[in-house]
Amino acid sequence: MSMYELTLAAYESSTIKLEDLPPIRAVALSSGLSADLLVENPPTLFLQVDPLKWAKHKNVKQAWGKLRDKYQLDQHAWEKATWDFSVMTIGRDWSCVGSMSKARKLGWTEYADTGDELEDTFREVFSPAEWLRRDF
Repeated sequence: MSMYELTLAAYESSTIKLEDLPPIRAVALSSGLSADLLVENPPTLFLQVDPLKWAKHKNVKQAWGKLRDKYQLDQHAWEKATWDFSVMTIGRDWSCVGSMSKARKLGWTEYADTGDELEDTFREVFSPAEWLRRDF
C-alpha cells in the first residue's frame, strides 16, 4: 500500500464545535469587535483528516509498527503523541499570533528566518521520505 493509499484509507474528517468562547473576547469591546460573530460564537475546528481518528486505524498502526521495527523507533513516541494538540493546531481557521517577548526575557537571543528554516526542514525530511516510499 502506498503512503497516498494509506492516507486515503484513513481519511475521516471532523468538525468540532468548541465550548469555550475565543480568547479575543477578553479585549473585544476595547478593540471594537464586540458585535463580531467570531467573538460571540465559540470557534469550530474543521479537519479534512482528523489525526485522532487516523492514528486509531488498524492499517496506520500496522504501518507504524513496520516503520518502528525497521528503523528502531521508540513506541513510547507513538503512544504519547499529542494528537489533541495537532487537532487544535491544524483544525483552526483563525490566526495565532505568537510573541518572543517571554523567551527574550529568559535569555533566548537566537534568530531564525522562518522561510529558511522551512526549506532546511523540507530538505531533511524529503530524503527520509524516499526511504519510506521504498518501504511501502
